Amino acid sequence: MMRRVTASLLVALAVMLLASCATAEVTDEKETGMNEALDLKALLESGEYRLEKADEEYLDAECWKISGVRYSSVVSDGSLQYMNIWIPSAYVREDGSIDREAEVNGFTAATAPIIFRNNCSGWMSSNPENESENRIGLNDYMRNGFVYVSCGARSRDANNGDAENHSNWGKAPTPVVDLKAGIRFLRLNAGVIPGDTERIISIGGSGAGEMSTVVGATGNMEEYYPYLYEIGAAGVTLNADGSYSSTIRDDVFACMAYYPIADLNNADLAYAWMRVNSGETMVDRRRYVVEFTPFMLELQRDEAEAFVSYVNSLGLKDAEGNSLTLTGLRSGSYYDAILGNMSAALNAYVAEREDGDEYAERLMATNTPEETWIVRDGEGYRITDLDGFIRNAGNEGDEDTIGTVFLRNKEIPGFDTLSLNAENNAFGRGDDVAVHFSASVARVIEANYEKYLTLMSDEERSQAERYISDALTGADAEYIAHQAYLMNATEILLDASKGEKSPDIAKHWRIRSGTADQHTSFSIGYNVALALVANGTDIDYSLVWAMIHGAEAEGTSTGTFVGWVNSLF
Repeated sequence: MMRRVTASLLVALAVMLLASCATAEVTDEKETGMNEALDLKALLESGEYRLEKADEEYLDAECWKISGVRYSSVVSDGSLQYMNIWIPSAYVREDGSIDREAEVNGFTAATAPIIFRNNCSGWMSSNPENESENRIGLNDYMRNGFVYVSCGARSRDANNGDAENHSNWGKAPTPVVDLKAGIRFLRLNAGVIPGDTERIISIGGSGAGEMSTVVGATGNMEEYYPYLYEIGAAGVTLNADGSYSSTIRDDVFACMAYYPIADLNNADLAYAWMRVNSGETMVDRRRYVVEFTPFMLELQRDEAEAFVSYVNSLGLKDAEGNSLTLTGLRSGSYYDAILGNMSAALNAYVAEREDGDEYAERLMATNTPEETWIVRDGEGYRITDLDGFIRNAGNEGDEDTIGTVFLRNKEIPGFDTLSLNAENNAFGRGDDVAVHFSASVARVIEANYEKYLTLMSDEERSQAERYISDALTGADAEYIAHQAYLMNATEILLDASKGEKSPDIAKHWRIRSGTADQHTSFSIGYNVALALVANGTDIDYSLVWAMIHGAEAEGTSTGTFVGWVNSLF
């Protein structure tokens, strides 16, 4: 597919692009040697890369590996801008040649799905050597005949480490741009190694889950072409008239996202809505403790109310076409749908356990005379109150026997914090250490500023004023908003459903969030799913009862990722 982005579309991007590349140690390879630099066949033949037997200590399945493969011809951070590729042993002969006839699980070297993982957990850079994440499914992938790619990507922690002359080359939308470059590299070299480049399946958890959703939602979107050109990604050309064209695609076949830290613009509203009635007065971040001030608690209440308006502005519908809205913090069809998702997750979990009914009875015992949050419903169980669930589900037992909601992980706000110590360094210009990016929180602060004056300390007043300036009124507010948009799959998908954008969206999606997620509201993953419903996209969405944030420990109560992949073919 040929796409072109015109000069008029680049005006808003030009300054961003120059800033993002100002510190890169670039070469002229994108002009003179891109094909040579990205020619995997030639580089394998020359010995630049080697197909060798993999020897990771956690591997039980035999497989081959190609390490340190550069996917772009312009590199600013050699420790991140590469991929590692694992290949089931059956597809490779002992002499290193490809066996085109061998089959594993019904797949051949030509038809094997490519599992394309990023490790941007916490919105940090994706390191292809991330053993804890690579090992999660690697043995299963090899046994099932999948090719596995761990793709590096620069993100908010990719910088020179100099506080005085700070330079960050991982600002948004860099993580997604790097991943798109990796996909383009695979397509450029289709057939050189095993794996069907029309069956690329993006996967990640947490911040990496968000990156996976953006990759899945923004296939071949023109807004990314200037950034892709700057790093020498395959297929992107700068035309004489200042426009960009592409002859290689970066869409993917399918997308898997675990508890995605998505819709970061509105994630604080969603977290406040989830926790507003929890009674929590502090958060223990292990490294430090934050006691919630009167201003923070009032802000959380107003953020939660703002989430009601936000949800109602989206025009969400379920798969049956029913409108999903909120009529209050804890009323409306959207709230009922959230409770329904929780109930379905619990009943699936109970059915899977040998002691399922006994487990459910222990949950029932946490009801109090004043607060009932779980009831029997026919042969199953039904969650009736989100607040009661959060306040009482964790009052007894441990995570294995009860599956609790653990103590909160976030401040108020938690993603775009008052002290600029969270995802704030993902946005802004290259010389910015951190900025405020959540316009939705900034609008809440601005609208209630006079009320907050009686509650805020001098430091909080200064923080609030900067919040409004960075995200709403300052010279860079529009610039930051555009950065945030390019990292927001929910907004892009909803715009696509209205015909305002025309990305090539992945055909198949699977999203799993956990009821015991302490890092983000599980409403966020649900909203991504609903945005996909609006596009008529195949979406397998489930909450997973008792699944915490991390390790992709979904069990089997709602299926498995490998089982889902096999079901697609």
